[in-house]
Amino acid sequence: MAEVVVFGDVEAALIDFLNTELSARGYVAPVTSLVPRTRPSSFVRVFRTGGGHNLDPNIPNEEAQVTVECWAGTHSGSHDLAVRVLHTAFALDSEEAA
Repeated sequence: MAEVVVFGDVEAALIDFLNTELSARGYVAPVTSLVPRTRPSSFVRVFRTGGGHNLDPNIPNEEAQVTVECWAGTHSGSHDLAVRVLHTAFALDSEEAA
């Protein structure tokens, strides 16, 4: 019988990571997968928009594509939040590689 590999939920993992890291750095911007019904002044939306997996059965690998949207009261506020989220995500990549 073939082994079945079930990959984790990359969307949920990234949302949890960003909520923890942004909050620890003093950003008041909840991270969620949906636009909140009552929108806070700033928030981040993370959702999976595609990706695939390696077709080699000997190398279980998933390549998820995730979109991140940053919302704030001003264009510059959205930009600043997006830059912070980008660099925070890069820190996750660096931690995984170490």
